[in-house]
Amino acid sequence: MLVAWLHCSEGIRSNQYEVFTVGDLSEDDIRGYVYGVKPYPGMVNTTRWGKDKRFTLPEDLWQAAYRRLGGNVGAWRIRILAAARNFTPASEASESDDKKLQANLKQAWQEALEEPWAEAIARIDKAFQPKALRLIRHEPKWTAQQWSTVLRAIEEAPHHAVPVASLLAKGVGDEVVESLLEYNFIALRNPSRLAQDLPAEVYGEEPRKVVTAVNAAQLEYICHGDWDQVFQQVSALETTDSSPRPSRSSSPTSDALRAVSDEIKAVEGKIEDVERQISEAGDKVNGITAAEGEGWQVKFAYWQQEKQQLVEKERQLRHKEEQLREKELLLLKREE
Repeated sequence: MLVAWLHCSEGIRSNQYEVFTVGDLSEDDIRGYVYGVKPYPGMVNTTRWGKDKRFTLPEDLWQAAYRRLGGNVGAWRIRILAAARNFTPASEASESDDKKLQANLKQAWQEALEEPWAEAIARIDKAFQPKALRLIRHEPKWTAQQWSTVLRAIEEAPHHAVPVASLLAKGVGDEVVESLLEYNFIALRNPSRLAQDLPAEVYGEEPRKVVTAVNAAQLEYICHGDWDQVFQQVSALETTDSSPRPSRSSSPTSDALRAVSDEIKAVEGKIEDVERQISEAGDKVNGITAAEGEGWQVKFAYWQQEKQQLVEKERQLRHKEEQLREKELLLLKREE
């Protein structure tokens, strides 16, 4: 956004500035954002149930929440508001009500943190089937095996930041990295003296770009997976899918399961379509400059608002996808 502002408001071109990544906040800094550091009251205290109504993030849940959200202010804000919506304050400050309060807080936060976890699982797993993805601009250039290699590299690398050159040595070339970036399955970080979330040594003596997870929730999932085993399972499924299957009698449960699976595919298609629209809106925002003459501010504001609306639409679709997957799981258990 700052780059877009330089282009649009100040008419400054790309050869007149240098871009530095700010990165996420450190754990201490994000803790201050959540709980407060004088004179700032803290995000948990500014919600409708904050402070006097005793809504907060229990200390024993801090590490779990930090692993899931990292130092991303936007992610914390969304999850704090979600937890506050799930929270029911105790009526009195009695001992029994205090126990209810703590139980309620724990449940509210667990529910709030489930959504980014479900999204992380869906995103990471989806990349194992690049041919099934909705086309954004170019065809996906990676294979399931290369995706498995990238995940293992991120999991094992110091600070989970992998030099692009080391991926090349593992059979993951620049074209694959660029394709994964286009589909938003990885993040690429440039050396930056402003960023505090990655130490300088991850970039090496000769500063180089590194590949990281897109967000903290995806990194948490990456660090929990056995990606060689997952790749073998995906390969086995692809082999099975290509072979003839015996006919199976239909049942109400299996019919419902197929209907839910079809609905999930439809929602996934809508999500990928919205992601493409978000990317296009972002390009429009970044492409509007003061050099276009009168009316450029109106165009900029329009596409900026359009992008924000699309981001909200994507969030709603992902929530619907999560609900459908829960329904699918229940039907699978019933069919067993």
